[in-house]
Amino acid sequence: MGYFRRGLLVGFAAGVAFTNLFPNNIGNPLAASSTSSINSSSSSSSNATMKEESAQQSQQLRTAVVQPQAAAAAAAKPSSGNILVVSNATTTTTKMSVNSNDTLLLDSAVVVNNTATNARTILKKKQVLPAIAVVMCVNSASKGLYRNNTKTLHNMSISTLMLPSLQRTMEVEKYNYTIFIGMDDTDTFWRTPAIQQKLQHQAGPSLPIVFRSIPKQKRIPFNEILQVAFEMNSETYIIRINDDSEFVTGNWTSYAIHALAAFDPPNVGVVGPTCHEGNTEILTHDFVHARTHMGIFHGNYYSTAFHNWWIDDWITFSYAPTRMRKLENWVIKHHTLHHGTRYVVDKSQEQLLESEIRKGKQAVANWLMDHNHTV
Repeated sequence: MGYFRRGLLVGFAAGVAFTNLFPNNIGNPLAASSTSSINSSSSSSSNATMKEESAQQSQQLRTAVVQPQAAAAAAAKPSSGNILVVSNATTTTTKMSVNSNDTLLLDSAVVVNNTATNARTILKKKQVLPAIAVVMCVNSASKGLYRNNTKTLHNMSISTLMLPSLQRTMEVEKYNYTIFIGMDDTDTFWRTPAIQQKLQHQAGPSLPIVFRSIPKQKRIPFNEILQVAFEMNSETYIIRINDDSEFVTGNWTSYAIHALAAFDPPNVGVVGPTCHEGNTEILTHDFVHARTHMGIFHGNYYSTAFHNWWIDDWITFSYAPTRMRKLENWVIKHHTLHHGTRYVVDKSQEQLLESEIRKGKQAVANWLMDHNHTV
Protein backbone atom coordinates (compact mmCIF):
# COMPACT_ATOMS: atom_id res chain seq x y z
CA MET A 1 0.00 0.00 0.00
CA GLY A 2 1.48 3.21 -1.05
CA TYR A 3 4.86 1.66 -1.48
CA PHE A 4 6.92 2.00 -4.64
CA ARG A 5 9.93 0.22 -6.05
CA ARG A 6 11.87 0.95 -9.15
CA GLY A 7 12.87 -2.02 -11.23
CA LEU A 8 15.97 -2.83 -13.22
CA LEU A 9 15.74 -3.03 -16.98
CA VAL A 10 18.11 -5.57 -18.47
CA GLY A 11 18.56 -4.39 -22.03
CA PHE A 12 20.60 -4.92 -25.07
CA ALA A 13 22.46 -2.87 -27.56
CA ALA A 14 22.10 0.14 -29.69
CA GLY A 15 19.92 -1.62 -32.16
CA VAL A 16 16.56 -2.41 -30.55
CA ALA A 17 15.13 -2.28 -27.04
CA PHE A 18 12.01 -4.39 -26.50
CA THR A 19 9.85 -3.54 -23.49
CA ASN A 20 6.80 -5.73 -23.02
CA LEU A 21 4.47 -5.11 -20.15
CA PHE A 22 1.81 -7.74 -19.68
CA PRO A 23 -1.19 -7.70 -17.31
CA ASN A 24 -0.40 -11.12 -15.87
CA ASN A 25 0.73 -11.09 -12.28
CA ILE A 26 4.26 -12.35 -12.88
CA GLY A 27 7.68 -11.49 -11.63
CA ASN A 28 9.49 -10.59 -8.46
CA PRO A 29 10.18 -7.07 -7.18
CA LEU A 30 13.70 -5.87 -7.77
CA ALA A 31 14.98 -2.63 -6.32
CA ALA A 32 17.18 -0.26 -8.27
CA SER A 33 18.05 3.38 -8.55
CA SER A 34 15.70 5.80 -10.26
CA THR A 35 17.73 5.49 -13.48
CA SER A 36 19.49 2.18 -14.20
CA SER A 37 22.29 1.82 -16.74
CA ILE A 38 23.32 -1.62 -17.96
CA ASN A 39 25.80 -2.31 -20.72
CA SER A 40 24.52 -4.40 -23.59
CA SER A 41 25.69 -5.65 -26.98
CA SER A 42 24.78 -4.23 -30.38
CA SER A 43 21.94 -5.54 -32.55
CA SER A 44 19.80 -4.74 -35.59
CA SER A 45 17.01 -2.15 -35.58
CA SER A 46 13.26 -2.79 -35.64
CA ASN A 47 10.00 -0.97 -36.28
CA ALA A 48 8.26 0.60 -33.29
CA THR A 49 4.84 -0.58 -32.24
CA MET A 50 2.59 0.36 -29.37
CA LYS A 51 -0.08 -1.67 -27.68
CA GLU A 52 -2.14 -0.88 -24.60
CA GLU A 53 -3.62 -3.45 -22.28
CA SER A 54 -6.65 -2.68 -20.10
CA ALA A 55 -6.28 -2.46 -16.35
CA GLN A 56 -6.92 -5.57 -14.31
CA GLN A 57 -7.67 -5.38 -10.58
CA SER A 58 -6.58 -1.77 -10.19
CA GLN A 59 -3.34 -2.32 -12.18
CA GLN A 60 -2.68 -0.12 -15.22
CA LEU A 61 -0.37 -1.81 -17.66
CA ARG A 62 1.06 -0.94 -21.06
CA THR A 63 2.84 -2.91 -23.77
CA ALA A 64 5.43 -1.21 -25.94
CA VAL A 65 8.20 -2.06 -28.34
CA VAL A 66 10.56 0.91 -28.42
CA GLN A 67 12.94 1.68 -31.28
CA PRO A 68 16.20 3.34 -30.21
CA GLN A 69 15.65 6.51 -32.25
CA ALA A 70 12.08 6.91 -31.00
CA ALA A 71 13.10 6.23 -27.42
CA ALA A 72 15.91 8.76 -27.52
CA ALA A 73 13.54 11.40 -28.85
CA ALA A 74 10.91 10.54 -26.25
CA ALA A 75 13.45 10.79 -23.45
CA ALA A 76 13.89 14.47 -24.16
CA LYS A 77 10.21 15.03 -23.49
CA PRO A 78 8.93 12.32 -21.17
CA SER A 79 5.21 11.89 -20.68
CA SER A 80 3.62 11.04 -17.35
CA GLY A 81 2.97 7.38 -16.73
CA ASN A 82 5.13 6.02 -19.61
CA ILE A 83 8.25 3.92 -19.40
CA LEU A 84 11.08 5.30 -21.53
CA VAL A 85 13.80 3.02 -22.87
CA VAL A 86 16.82 4.80 -24.30
CA SER A 87 19.47 2.99 -26.35
CA ASN A 88 22.62 5.03 -26.84
CA ALA A 89 24.63 3.89 -29.85
CA THR A 90 27.88 5.47 -28.67
CA THR A 91 27.92 4.03 -25.18
CA THR A 92 25.86 0.92 -25.94
CA THR A 93 23.91 1.62 -22.78
CA THR A 94 20.24 1.11 -22.15
CA LYS A 95 18.56 3.42 -19.67
CA MET A 96 15.09 3.47 -18.18
CA SER A 97 13.43 6.33 -16.36
CA VAL A 98 10.08 5.97 -14.65
CA ASN A 99 7.78 7.99 -12.47
CA SER A 100 8.24 7.42 -8.76
CA ASN A 101 4.60 6.32 -8.63
CA ASP A 102 5.32 3.20 -10.68
CA THR A 103 6.02 -0.25 -9.31
CA LEU A 104 8.04 -2.36 -11.73
CA LEU A 105 8.46 -6.12 -11.46
CA LEU A 106 11.12 -7.81 -13.58
CA ASP A 107 10.40 -11.35 -14.73
CA SER A 108 13.05 -12.21 -17.29
CA ALA A 109 15.54 -10.83 -19.76
CA VAL A 110 16.97 -13.20 -22.33
CA VAL A 111 19.66 -12.44 -24.91
CA VAL A 112 20.58 -15.32 -27.23
CA ASN A 113 24.05 -15.28 -28.80
CA ASN A 114 24.34 -11.53 -28.24
CA THR A 115 21.58 -10.82 -30.74
CA ALA A 116 18.10 -9.46 -30.49
CA THR A 117 16.59 -12.81 -31.34
CA ASN A 118 14.12 -13.79 -28.62
CA ALA A 119 15.49 -11.04 -26.43
CA ARG A 120 12.64 -9.76 -24.32
CA THR A 121 12.33 -7.96 -21.02
CA ILE A 122 9.04 -8.65 -19.35
CA LEU A 123 7.91 -6.00 -16.92
CA LYS A 124 4.75 -5.39 -15.04
CA LYS A 125 3.94 -1.79 -14.41
CA LYS A 126 1.54 -1.24 -11.57
CA GLN A 127 0.30 2.23 -10.83
CA VAL A 128 0.38 2.76 -7.08
CA LEU A 129 -3.07 3.92 -6.06
CA PRO A 130 -3.97 6.01 -2.99
CA ALA A 131 -4.28 3.81 0.09
CA ILE A 132 -7.45 3.58 2.16
CA ALA A 133 -7.28 2.07 5.65
CA VAL A 134 -10.66 0.88 6.93
CA VAL A 135 -10.13 0.64 10.68
CA MET A 136 -12.32 -0.82 13.41
CA CYS A 137 -12.25 -2.74 16.66
CA VAL A 138 -14.11 -5.98 17.36
CA ASN A 139 -15.30 -7.58 20.56
CA SER A 140 -17.01 -10.96 20.70
CA ALA A 141 -18.58 -10.19 24.10
CA SER A 142 -22.35 -9.73 23.90
CA LYS A 143 -25.53 -9.53 25.88
CA GLY A 144 -27.06 -12.72 24.55
CA LEU A 145 -27.76 -11.37 21.08
CA TYR A 146 -25.98 -14.17 19.24
CA ARG A 147 -28.21 -16.81 17.71
CA ASN A 148 -28.68 -19.71 20.13
CA ASN A 149 -26.04 -18.08 22.30
CA THR A 150 -23.42 -19.41 19.88
CA LYS A 151 -20.61 -17.30 18.47
CA THR A 152 -19.90 -17.95 14.81
CA LEU A 153 -18.55 -15.70 12.10
CA HIS A 154 -21.94 -15.84 10.38
CA ASN A 155 -23.49 -14.25 13.46
CA MET A 156 -21.07 -11.35 13.44
CA SER A 157 -22.08 -8.01 11.96
CA ILE A 158 -18.60 -7.55 10.51
CA SER A 159 -19.26 -10.54 8.26
CA THR A 160 -22.95 -9.97 7.50
CA LEU A 161 -23.10 -6.16 7.32
CA MET A 162 -19.81 -4.31 7.22
CA LEU A 163 -17.73 -6.42 4.85
CA PRO A 164 -20.38 -7.05 2.15
CA SER A 165 -21.32 -3.36 2.11
CA LEU A 166 -17.68 -2.32 1.87
CA GLN A 167 -17.13 -4.66 -1.06
CA ARG A 168 -20.19 -3.24 -2.83
CA THR A 169 -19.08 0.37 -2.46
CA MET A 170 -15.29 0.27 -2.87
CA GLU A 171 -13.77 2.08 -5.86
CA VAL A 172 -11.15 -0.52 -6.62
CA GLU A 173 -10.10 1.08 -9.88
CA LYS A 174 -9.03 4.22 -7.99
CA TYR A 175 -7.89 3.11 -4.53
CA ASN A 176 -6.19 0.27 -2.66
CA TYR A 177 -8.11 -0.76 0.46
CA THR A 178 -6.87 -2.56 3.56
CA ILE A 179 -8.95 -3.51 6.61
CA PHE A 180 -7.38 -3.13 10.06
CA ILE A 181 -9.03 -4.95 12.96
CA GLY A 182 -8.06 -4.41 16.58
CA MET A 183 -9.10 -6.75 19.39
CA ASP A 184 -8.38 -7.37 23.05
CA ASP A 185 -5.74 -10.03 23.62
CA THR A 186 -8.26 -11.82 25.85
CA ASP A 187 -10.77 -12.24 23.02
CA THR A 188 -10.31 -15.93 22.25
CA PHE A 189 -12.89 -15.90 19.47
CA TRP A 190 -11.25 -13.22 17.33
CA ARG A 191 -7.75 -14.41 18.11
CA THR A 192 -8.55 -17.85 16.67
CA PRO A 193 -6.54 -18.23 13.42
CA ALA A 194 -9.36 -20.18 11.74
CA ILE A 195 -11.81 -17.31 12.34
CA GLN A 196 -9.35 -14.77 10.94
CA GLN A 197 -8.71 -16.96 7.91
CA LYS A 198 -12.42 -17.34 7.22
CA LEU A 199 -12.94 -13.58 7.29
CA GLN A 200 -9.95 -13.05 5.00
CA HIS A 201 -11.35 -15.68 2.64
CA GLN A 202 -14.65 -13.81 2.57
CA ALA A 203 -12.83 -10.55 1.85
CA GLY A 204 -10.82 -12.10 -0.97
CA PRO A 205 -7.17 -11.64 -1.98
CA SER A 206 -7.63 -8.06 -3.21
CA LEU A 207 -8.83 -6.82 0.20
CA PRO A 208 -6.18 -7.70 2.79
CA ILE A 209 -7.02 -7.72 6.49
CA VAL A 210 -4.53 -6.85 9.23
CA PHE A 211 -5.47 -8.33 12.63
CA ARG A 212 -3.84 -7.02 15.79
CA SER A 213 -4.45 -8.17 19.36
CA ILE A 214 -3.85 -5.49 21.97
CA PRO A 215 -3.45 -5.90 25.75
CA LYS A 216 -6.86 -5.50 27.32
CA GLN A 217 -7.50 -2.18 29.02
CA LYS A 218 -10.52 -0.26 30.22
CA ARG A 219 -10.89 1.44 26.87
CA ILE A 220 -11.50 0.36 23.29
CA PRO A 221 -8.06 0.09 21.61
CA PHE A 222 -8.87 2.45 18.75
CA ASN A 223 -5.69 4.50 19.08
CA GLU A 224 -3.55 1.37 18.98
CA ILE A 225 -5.02 -0.14 15.81
CA LEU A 226 -5.15 3.28 14.14
CA GLN A 227 -1.44 3.64 14.91
CA VAL A 228 -0.81 0.32 13.16
CA ALA A 229 -2.54 1.61 10.02
CA PHE A 230 -0.54 4.85 10.15
CA GLU A 231 2.80 3.10 10.63
CA MET A 232 2.18 0.80 7.67
CA ASN A 233 1.63 3.79 5.39
CA SER A 234 1.72 7.37 6.62
CA GLU A 235 0.18 8.64 3.37
CA THR A 236 -2.94 6.52 3.74
CA TYR A 237 -6.40 7.91 4.26
CA ILE A 238 -8.08 6.46 7.33
CA ILE A 239 -11.78 5.78 7.75
CA ARG A 240 -12.62 4.77 11.31
CA ILE A 241 -15.84 2.81 11.51
CA ASN A 242 -17.47 0.19 13.72
CA ASP A 243 -17.83 -3.51 13.02
CA ASP A 244 -21.62 -3.02 12.81
CA SER A 245 -21.42 -0.13 10.32
CA GLU A 246 -22.96 -0.57 6.86
CA PHE A 247 -21.80 1.45 3.85
CA VAL A 248 -24.95 2.56 2.03
CA THR A 249 -23.78 4.85 -0.77
CA GLY A 250 -21.15 4.26 -3.43
CA ASN A 251 -18.26 6.57 -4.36
CA TRP A 252 -17.87 7.55 -0.73
CA THR A 253 -14.07 7.32 -0.95
CA SER A 254 -13.85 9.94 -3.69
CA TYR A 255 -16.37 12.17 -1.93
CA ALA A 256 -14.33 12.07 1.27
CA ILE A 257 -10.94 12.65 -0.38
CA HIS A 258 -12.27 15.55 -2.44
CA ALA A 259 -13.83 17.09 0.67
CA LEU A 260 -10.51 16.89 2.54
CA ALA A 261 -8.69 18.39 -0.43
CA ALA A 262 -11.08 21.36 -0.40
CA PHE A 263 -9.79 22.54 2.99
CA ASP A 264 -7.15 25.27 2.99
CA PRO A 265 -4.55 23.92 3.39
CA PRO A 266 -5.66 20.57 1.97
CA ASN A 267 -6.21 17.60 4.32
CA VAL A 268 -6.20 19.70 7.49
CA GLY A 269 -9.57 18.62 8.81
CA VAL A 270 -11.98 15.74 9.21
CA VAL A 271 -14.95 14.62 7.15
CA GLY A 272 -17.50 11.91 7.71
CA PRO A 273 -20.74 10.39 6.49
CA THR A 274 -24.30 11.19 7.33
CA CYS A 275 -25.48 8.66 9.90
CA HIS A 276 -29.06 8.82 11.11
CA GLU A 277 -28.41 6.54 14.08
CA GLY A 278 -26.91 7.80 17.31
CA ASN A 279 -25.88 11.41 17.88
CA THR A 280 -26.58 13.22 14.61
CA GLU A 281 -24.85 16.41 15.84
CA ILE A 282 -21.38 14.87 15.52
CA LEU A 283 -19.38 12.61 13.24
CA THR A 284 -19.90 9.07 14.46
CA HIS A 285 -17.52 7.83 11.73
CA ASP A 286 -14.49 9.87 10.68
CA PHE A 287 -12.18 10.12 7.66
CA VAL A 288 -8.77 11.84 7.73
CA HIS A 289 -5.44 11.98 5.95
CA ALA A 290 -3.23 9.97 8.28
CA ARG A 291 0.07 11.87 8.15
CA THR A 292 -1.59 15.26 8.45
CA HIS A 293 -3.93 14.29 11.27
CA MET A 294 -1.34 12.37 13.28
CA GLY A 295 1.12 15.22 12.85
CA ILE A 296 -1.35 17.69 14.30
CA PHE A 297 -2.07 15.55 17.35
CA HIS A 298 1.48 14.33 17.98
CA GLY A 299 0.98 10.72 16.94
CA ASN A 300 -2.40 10.10 18.57
CA TYR A 301 -5.51 9.64 16.45
CA TYR A 302 -7.86 10.43 19.35
CA SER A 303 -7.32 12.15 22.67
CA THR A 304 -5.93 9.60 25.12
CA ALA A 305 -8.09 11.03 27.90
CA PHE A 306 -11.15 9.01 26.86
CA HIS A 307 -11.83 5.31 27.14
CA ASN A 308 -14.47 5.04 24.44
CA TRP A 309 -17.63 7.12 24.52
CA TRP A 310 -16.40 10.66 23.82
CA ILE A 311 -13.81 10.19 21.09
CA ASP A 312 -16.15 11.09 18.22
CA ASP A 313 -17.28 14.24 20.04
CA TRP A 314 -13.64 15.17 20.53
CA ILE A 315 -12.56 14.79 16.88
CA THR A 316 -15.69 16.55 15.61
CA PHE A 317 -15.33 19.67 17.73
CA SER A 318 -11.53 19.84 17.67
CA TYR A 319 -11.84 20.63 13.95
CA ALA A 320 -15.26 22.31 13.93
CA PRO A 321 -16.64 24.49 12.60
CA THR A 322 -14.42 25.37 9.64
CA ARG A 323 -12.45 22.14 9.31
CA MET A 324 -15.17 19.58 9.85
CA ARG A 325 -17.71 18.46 7.24
CA LYS A 326 -20.52 15.95 7.36
CA LEU A 327 -21.18 14.79 3.80
CA GLU A 328 -24.79 14.48 2.70
CA ASN A 329 -23.88 12.35 -0.31
CA TRP A 330 -22.19 9.72 1.86
CA VAL A 331 -24.43 7.63 4.09
CA ILE A 332 -23.49 4.96 6.64
CA LYS A 333 -26.01 3.04 8.69
CA HIS A 334 -24.98 2.07 12.19
CA HIS A 335 -26.70 -1.14 13.32
CA THR A 336 -26.34 -0.48 17.02
CA LEU A 337 -28.85 -3.14 18.02
CA HIS A 338 -27.19 -5.99 16.16
CA HIS A 339 -24.84 -6.84 19.03
CA GLY A 340 -25.73 -4.21 21.59
CA THR A 341 -23.19 -2.31 23.65
CA ARG A 342 -20.15 -4.48 24.26
CA TYR A 343 -18.31 -2.20 26.66
CA VAL A 344 -19.08 -0.17 29.76
CA VAL A 345 -19.66 3.52 29.07
CA ASP A 346 -17.66 5.72 31.44
CA LYS A 347 -19.95 8.75 31.52
CA SER A 348 -17.84 10.42 34.18
CA GLN A 349 -15.35 11.33 31.46
CA GLU A 350 -17.83 13.79 29.97
CA GLN A 351 -16.41 16.38 32.36
CA LEU A 352 -13.09 16.11 30.48
CA LEU A 353 -14.64 16.84 27.10
CA GLU A 354 -14.59 20.64 27.14
CA SER A 355 -10.94 20.91 28.13
CA GLU A 356 -9.84 18.19 25.70
CA ILE A 357 -11.66 19.88 22.82
CA ARG A 358 -9.97 23.14 23.74
CA LYS A 359 -6.60 21.37 23.61
CA GLY A 360 -7.53 19.84 20.27
CA LYS A 361 -8.42 23.19 18.75
CA GLN A 362 -5.14 24.62 20.01
CA ALA A 363 -3.23 21.73 18.43
CA VAL A 364 -4.83 22.52 15.06
CA ALA A 365 -4.01 26.22 15.44
CA ASN A 366 -0.41 25.45 16.42
CA TRP A 367 0.06 23.20 13.38
CA LEU A 368 -1.28 25.88 11.05
CA MET A 369 1.01 28.54 12.50
CA ASP A 370 4.02 26.20 12.35
CA HIS A 371 3.28 25.66 8.67
CA ASN A 372 2.76 29.37 7.94
CA HIS A 373 -1.00 29.25 7.52
CA THR A 374 -3.57 31.44 9.16
CA VAL A 375 -5.83 29.88 11.76
